[in-house]
Amino acid sequence: GHDIEAQWLMDLACDTLGDDELIKKFAEMDLKIAENIYNIAFENGALNNERENDKIDKKRVWWVQAESVVGFINAYQHSSDRRFLDAARSVWENIKKNAIDKREGSEWFSEVSFEGVPDENKEMAGPWKCPYHNG
Repeated sequence: GHDIEAQWLMDLACDTLGDDELIKKFAEMDLKIAENIYNIAFENGALNNERENDKIDKKRVWWVQAESVVGFINAYQHSSDRRFLDAARSVWENIKKNAIDKREGSEWFSEVSFEGVPDENKEMAGPWKCPYHNG
């Protein structure tokens, strides 16, 4: 999650600074990050939560999914590589199907299993999710 988030944030920061040398340097790095994430973490229409050494956590965590949509679209905009656009669409479809709680007035589940089953034991909007991200 943090890698794909850093990818688009670095790109935005370089654009904001207007430094052509930095833009070029980070554009190449951003695409390498997106390519790496696509190859090692994009699976079954969504992004795995994290990988530590050889241990892969395949939970679908709400913010990781959101960041991957933005990151893959950013990579597509800079490369025209349809794999990134297709990945962004796939993650968004997965979010709509599995992560968004359909009950009225609700919001995204915090975590969904690899198989698409929401973890209803996790709080829907705790201090990290609600005030920081939704507020």
